[in-house]
Amino acid sequence: VDPGLDGLEPLRRAHLQLDLGRIRTMTADYPDAERLLLAAHGAFADGFGGGYDLTRQSVTELITMYDAWAKAGSAAAVTAAREWRARRS
Repeated sequence: VDPGLDGLEPLRRAHLQLDLGRIRTMTADYPDAERLLLAAHGAFADGFGGGYDLTRQSVTELITMYDAWAKAGSAAAVTAAREWRARRS
């Protein structure tokens, strides 16, 4: 958990993690983006289930991040993007 996000209500923290993950993707900090986006997805999925808009949005952000990471040369990201696409279907 990010030190600055400790103590926040879990879903508020998840909103911030989603936003920060998107920013980390744009700055090509893929390991941090992955950590943040997976945490956000877990909180939204646990709190509301897979059909919740922000849960679906977190999946889209994870796919975007893994696609960008794959273009940067990560073979593992190719597989991860494929797995998240399958979950979205």
